[in-house]
Amino acid sequence: MEKRVSSTRVEPTFVWSDAWVLAAVAVGGGLKGCGLKEIIAAGELINRAILTAGEIRGALGKLVHKGFVDRVDDDVFTIGGEARTAVERLLMQKSASSFGVMQFFEEFLNVNPYGPARADAAEIDCPLPGLTDEHVRAAAQAYREELAALWRELRRLDKQSLPERAVRILELVSKTR
Repeated sequence: MEKRVSSTRVEPTFVWSDAWVLAAVAVGGGLKGCGLKEIIAAGELINRAILTAGEIRGALGKLVHKGFVDRVDDDVFTIGGEARTAVERLLMQKSASSFGVMQFFEEFLNVNPYGPARADAAEIDCPLPGLTDEHVRAAAQAYREELAALWRELRRLDKQSLPERAVRILELVSKTR
């Protein structure tokens, strides 16, 4: 894995999935932080795909190592250091699309979005004790179950129990899924 060398230590090189995870931490918890399930949910919201365990573990290891993410608890993470200041600037913008948020974090981490993704190798260099593939898989499963339950609940609602605008929004969403 390529590394940038500073005068005091070897620094990890960030890849596109690291920017995706950093964006997911920011979107999932804002400035107050979030758990793995929220990181996975925000990652899907941003990129319409589920982050892999290797991507999450590799990115969080590097981001915590660099001080851009703080580990508050075993599976609770918050934006930290220079990344927190950058997120505060991002929050001042009137609106940001998923693409804009990703572009913001790609630029923040100086990532080539079309470069090779080597998240698997990165995790070895910056491991987070106690964060395993099983923890990530359990959080992903909890997210999937929560999302499925929400969709089941939404399907039970009838048009009489919702305002007209909400019915139109739900009908539009169901056509796109």
